[in-house]
Amino acid sequence: MGYFKERLYQQYVILFIFYFMSMAALSSLITVYMRDIGKNGSEISFILILSNIIALIIQGLIGYSNEQWGTRKTVTIYVLISAVISMGLFFFTGNWLFGLVYGLANAITLGLAPLFDVLAANSPYRFGQIRLWGTIGYAAGQQISGIIYDFLSPKSIFILYLACYFASIVFLYTLPKPEQPIVSSEQPAEKKEEISGGIQSEIYSRTNFSSLICFWRSSFSARTRSTPVIFRCF
Repeated sequence: MGYFKERLYQQYVILFIFYFMSMAALSSLITVYMRDIGKNGSEISFILILSNIIALIIQGLIGYSNEQWGTRKTVTIYVLISAVISMGLFFFTGNWLFGLVYGLANAITLGLAPLFDVLAANSPYRFGQIRLWGTIGYAAGQQISGIIYDFLSPKSIFILYLACYFASIVFLYTLPKPEQPIVSSEQPAEKKEEISGGIQSEIYSRTNFSSLICFWRSSFSARTRSTPVIFRCF
């Protein structure tokens, strides 16, 4: 566990915790929130289905943008876009407007997950040593969301979402640029070749398909139970 003392590893840890906390804050209690603002079962289903349809378009755009701009720029642009869009969650309650706003924000947030996996695969550490912090961050986000939902206000979950979302961008830029070599004191330089031949190639080959499957599964099942469904899809 000597790598845990390394500043670079700590930056990866905080980045993944904040990103997956934002994911949990936005989606884990959205069904409860819609119930509280007066939506019935059919209206909630309509909004969730609408968000799934939006995801089909957004995932393709994120993949194309990543090819054109690279991971860091793509993540930054889409985080800013979804943050601006999600401001509508504080004001809109109509089925179409709320569905479009939530669908866009959630589709972008979930759609960026494969890019964060690529960051973990390209790091000087083992994939699991970083990726597990995403699961921990998601679980922490669910717990914190429930607490502030009960003791502050239902809309406070959207504030938590934005705060964690922007924090993830800050820590993204604390990492070295992708073209710069990153070598951990505990991992040999040859480790990157092992990753590129294994985990990284697997991530690239399954990114678009897995992301869409995860989005559909999370929309229909993660809303009703506290399980981070997206983590079981890879």
